[in-house]
Amino acid sequence: MTRRRALIGAFKEESNTFVPFRAAKRDFTGGIYYAQGEQVLTAFAGRKLEVAGFMDALQAAGWEIIPSIAAEAVPSGPVEAETFSWFMDQFRQAIAGAGRLDAVLLGLHGAMIAESSDDADGDLLTSVRQWAGPQAFIGATLDLHAKITPRMVQAADMLFGFHTYPHVDQYEVALHVGRLATEWAGRQERPALAMCKVPMLISPARQATAAGPFADLMGEAIALEREPGILGVSLFPVQPWLDIPRLGFTVLVATAGDAARAQREADRLGRLVWAKRHEFDLDAPKADEAVRQALAVEGGPVVIADLGDGPGGGAGGDSTALLRAMLAQHAGAAGPALLTLTDPEAVPAAQAAGVGGRLTVTLGGKLSAGFYEPIQVAGVVTYLGTPSYSAYKGETSMGPTTVLDVDGVFIVLTQKPVLSVTPSPFEAVGLDPRRCKMVVAKSGSQFREEFEPFARAIIYANTPGPCSSDFPSLPYRRLTRPMYPWEDWDWQP
Repeated sequence: MTRRRALIGAFKEESNTFVPFRAAKRDFTGGIYYAQGEQVLTAFAGRKLEVAGFMDALQAAGWEIIPSIAAEAVPSGPVEAETFSWFMDQFRQAIAGAGRLDAVLLGLHGAMIAESSDDADGDLLTSVRQWAGPQAFIGATLDLHAKITPRMVQAADMLFGFHTYPHVDQYEVALHVGRLATEWAGRQERPALAMCKVPMLISPARQATAAGPFADLMGEAIALEREPGILGVSLFPVQPWLDIPRLGFTVLVATAGDAARAQREADRLGRLVWAKRHEFDLDAPKADEAVRQALAVEGGPVVIADLGDGPGGGAGGDSTALLRAMLAQHAGAAGPALLTLTDPEAVPAAQAAGVGGRLTVTLGGKLSAGFYEPIQVAGVVTYLGTPSYSAYKGETSMGPTTVLDVDGVFIVLTQKPVLSVTPSPFEAVGLDPRRCKMVVAKSGSQFREEFEPFARAIIYANTPGPCSSDFPSLPYRRLTRPMYPWEDWDWQP
């Protein structure tokens, strides 16, 4: 009996259209992970990520695994057209060289924009369908913030999103898609996918799945998944910082071939999402008030979530809003105050000063000049190096890095954005977030997984920036209207 064969890979980047920079090939090859060819089979050992889930499901079923390419960049701007074309060509060549395929399994983000396309993930899935043929089972995992399009649904047999935020179930989601592929490949009847697009945007600060309105909705989705004939239910509150048409919160339901039931359940859950829209409204202080509240807390550490400058949402990480408030309120006098800041020019200046040297430098506002004003600071260089840190269950280089101590405010300066969603970027340079007065996590909710267990308090700061939760303050031009929170009306699917 001929063994069944599946090609696996990943191509992930979360785009933000409000930043002026673009994601280039180097952002993938030097990003969260990168492997090609046979490297894919070993690169994910010990990392509970999507590719590992695919492999375990396929190996358990006795399938032959064909590796292609697996790459994930730190979120950024839209992907350069040339870079997107290069990756598309790698997948085309891998599929062409594989011969007969029973399945193609891909780890995607779902919110990728390319300079050449508003629907990069749809382009990839449509092309994979063409290259692999109608007989192949095509399955993809998606981030909870994916923007789902009709082309994605039409091209794939199964699309399945993370059920957790903070994201901790990447492996389990991929394992499910892999098992479905081994069960459904070769069948004439395929799963039925149906989507309901709800015209609303909500702040990631209100999307945690442990408690709150989104937890309630996810509970409904999981309850539906337990019913016979339901293969998967995914809720996608979407990456909101995309100025493209037809954006919105998507419900996606997969059934064992019953298209009418899939659409009926997707619409039902869509109505539940809309009914909760006001519960997602965010009431958070601005930067100055957030620092005042942190200083008023007895002890520490107090975690301040910088909502506007999250590299996990594609921002450059060069905000001066909280830094300015910390220095103005002498936050360092109450104990160490920690934050990261991207500044490509400051790191070489610190290297010239050397460890222990004093440095006066203008920081911030270089990548996102339209959102932030630079600030001049004077401090002491306490660290120089090229450390690695933990990003999404694996080690990633921070690149050339320095720490500048400005009166007890410790600024971790990097030349490229880093994900401060775990204590790791601070620990990598000798700082301990567990023994400080306050620490800034540039994140909506992902930081909660590792910071919440030791935080004395968590304060969300409604800061400006490319990831601002004040959506009407951002320069949307192409967004399909009406859209909540701009408008509020009696919507029905």
